[in-house]
Amino acid sequence: MACSVVNRLLYRYEREYVCGQRSALKRVLEGDSSSQQLMVLCVASVRCQDKAVQAEVTDGWYGVQAVLDPVLAQAHSKGRLRIGDKIACAGLRLSGVTEGVPPLTEKAGHARLMLNGNSVRRAPWDTKLGFQQRKAMFLSLSAISELGGPVGAALDVVVMRSYPTLYMETLSDGRRVMRSEKEELRISGALVEKRAALTQDLKERQLMARTKSASSARPTTSNIEACHGGKELYDYVMYSSADSTEARQQLTSTQVEALDRYVAEQQAEIEVDVTEAVDKQAPQRQVRALFKLLVCDYPSHKCKQVEASGSQLALITVWGPRGIGPADFTEGSRFLFTGLTVSPRKAGWQQMRSHHHQDAYLRLNFSLPGSHYRPMPVDQEIVQRSEYCERGALCIDELCHITPGQEVDLAGSVSGCQAGQYPSQSSILHLSTTDESGVSHIALIEFPVITYGAVSVASGCLATVRNCVYAPRAGAAPNTFYLKAGDGCELLY
Repeated sequence: MACSVVNRLLYRYEREYVCGQRSALKRVLEGDSSSQQLMVLCVASVRCQDKAVQAEVTDGWYGVQAVLDPVLAQAHSKGRLRIGDKIACAGLRLSGVTEGVPPLTEKAGHARLMLNGNSVRRAPWDTKLGFQQRKAMFLSLSAISELGGPVGAALDVVVMRSYPTLYMETLSDGRRVMRSEKEELRISGALVEKRAALTQDLKERQLMARTKSASSARPTTSNIEACHGGKELYDYVMYSSADSTEARQQLTSTQVEALDRYVAEQQAEIEVDVTEAVDKQAPQRQVRALFKLLVCDYPSHKCKQVEASGSQLALITVWGPRGIGPADFTEGSRFLFTGLTVSPRKAGWQQMRSHHHQDAYLRLNFSLPGSHYRPMPVDQEIVQRSEYCERGALCIDELCHITPGQEVDLAGSVSGCQAGQYPSQSSILHLSTTDESGVSHIALIEFPVITYGAVSVASGCLATVRNCVYAPRAGAAPNTFYLKAGDGCELLY
């Protein structure tokens, strides 16, 4: 036995110090590899401490302490995560150390791998421990948990719907308001004009106030040579002489420097005072751009693990897009997303699930620089097996077959438009079509003024409203349908 241990130690010495081959955890602890890389570890022990479940994981050479999130803790309590299991990990975070430390040291004992449910999956028993040759771990949308933390796995998806850019403003009282691009341009332009007018007015007032406060004992041509103070020189040039250019030419180089320095200081003071006053009267707005993508799984990936039953759709919110927009994500195209985070859904989303309501979708967030995407080649035969369906506009009479809360595209002729005037109101767009029997059908679509501004469309125009939500009302007149324009609605005419 002793001989076997010595031989094993000699083998490890040969691998590490002679050949320079280090294990995955050794490279992570020493700061030479990222903990976010895909690696397979083995659960060496699990223990509960202060209501938290901790474990020790090993790559077969070295071990490190790990903290399990509630999703993995529940999996352990149900016997789905046991000692001896191999787990595939990607996108993990290493805490407790700020710089590289060698394993088996006291500092390395403070290191903790934070394991979360959306970054860890059980691996086959015969998988080799350590870093993996493939660069990513793939998950289906149905395997993602809202409580499982950041999504360390890659998501291979098809874009079902690409929604227009929105602008979210955070008001002074903490409320958040969504606006369309057209309405945002109008409001931001009005604010720019208001701030420019205020700035001009306040600068003129500042200059008038400083002119009135100018010294009454102004220097004259006879005693100007004895003046060296910036304010005195400024009063002489501006107020004691009919020609300021000629008066400036009478100054010595030292006096000119003092005058220029005083003028620069005064201008800086005026700029600061004016900026503070403008910010109080017309404060800058806190606005963040975003757009949303409705996606479904691309069903053919060989490495994708499906651990939950049923299909799943997800709504990806792209926050603060820089250099990318909805046009870069065409509907029906395939993308690979990494580095996404999860947001909780609204209460009661289970009841909305069958209605294809946006609040029922899994909510994911894409934000730079941590998130990444990559276009992927598409096989149309495989896309046809996915949840993707090509967009198409309905006639108004077809709304009788649509479930309440479902998102639709609607086409018709504009028969009227009631433009709202105040943010609390809505503009009502009237669309109408006539079926084959000559029966007229009417759709009334509400556009909130706070999001879309006052909507005004001339009667008789052919219009298409994309991404509106069917919202029937009790007691509606025959052949009359009510819809609402959600955040991502588009009016084309």
